[in-house]
Amino acid sequence: MFNLLKSDLYRLVHGKMLWVMTACVLGVSALTVFAVAMVSSPEFLYASSQSFEMAIDYVEDEGLGDSSGGEGSAAYPVENVVGAAGEESEEGAASVNASEAETGFDDDDAGVAVAQTLEATGKSAADLTVADFEDASRDMRTFASPTDMLGDAMLSGGFASLLTCLLVALLFASDFATGFARNLVMDRRGRLCYYGEKLLLTGMAALYFVLLAAAACTAFFAVAGFTYAASNSVGEVAGYLGLGWLIAWAYGCLTAVVVWMTRSGGAGVAFAIVVGTGMLGAMLGQVLLILAGGIAPWLGAVEPWLLASCQGALGLGMPDLMEGALVGPGSSILPAVRVVVASVFWIAASAAISFAWLRKRDV
Repeated sequence: MFNLLKSDLYRLVHGKMLWVMTACVLGVSALTVFAVAMVSSPEFLYASSQSFEMAIDYVEDEGLGDSSGGEGSAAYPVENVVGAAGEESEEGAASVNASEAETGFDDDDAGVAVAQTLEATGKSAADLTVADFEDASRDMRTFASPTDMLGDAMLSGGFASLLTCLLVALLFASDFATGFARNLVMDRRGRLCYYGEKLLLTGMAALYFVLLAAAACTAFFAVAGFTYAASNSVGEVAGYLGLGWLIAWAYGCLTAVVVWMTRSGGAGVAFAIVVGTGMLGAMLGQVLLILAGGIAPWLGAVEPWLLASCQGALGLGMPDLMEGALVGPGSSILPAVRVVVASVFWIAASAAISFAWLRKRDV
């Protein structure tokens, strides 16, 4: 088994596949930070406020608003905008971390920042200057914690899982396309070693991409001047990255099973895009919640255990994953426990399918 592992690691290190994906992680991380930094800049917020003013003028010119309260944009009921933002935050608090309602680029978007600045300064949008948005920009560039940043930027969206799945799909399919697998000893013991080594390699690939994405995002956000409202202990960061690793490993193992069943790299890549990103799981979760509302209420208890739901829960960051921050059916079970249980289940299921059934197939 370890000879096979050394062989695969050699192929990865001396090939292009791993390094192309590494460049993708660095590139996507840099673009993510650039986009967030641009949207949270005072200049962008000021430009958004002017667009806000133009929209108000249009509403008043068309007679769609109530201009009886004053002149210009001050007559526009800005409270409605702020109230809508507050209502949105209140609804979001039912499923996300409460600290994310205060900071982070997911919730404090430009529109909310403009509305809050209008309310805080008492000015009309036409009277605002770039300097008026310094405080709003500073708030938008302050994450609740490092793990909150990692969840928002990379892990909860499935980027590390996607790369793990793509690497697994392309590398494992090449074993059959090039005839590499046929040159191995494929008796009963040989096949067990082969599949066991591949599942272990999948875990190593998942760990690599999770750590790489975390390091890249942390470094780029630090260079861009982002800060944190609170810090995480070393144990919390390690535990959080461990949860992200388990989910990426589980998705990678499922991709490996698909490749071994179909002997097709294309099928593996399609699976990675549709399932590895959590796209299919998110849609399935919505269907379960809809059915739970009117047909089978017990389905609502299934949704939190979906792998995609567990991946989305990483957006909570630590220590909220250890404090039962999610609400709904099964909320008494800590989100971190659900992540571990769901991930280990699919890793074990993939291993069972590989060892019990796939090893009997002809190579």
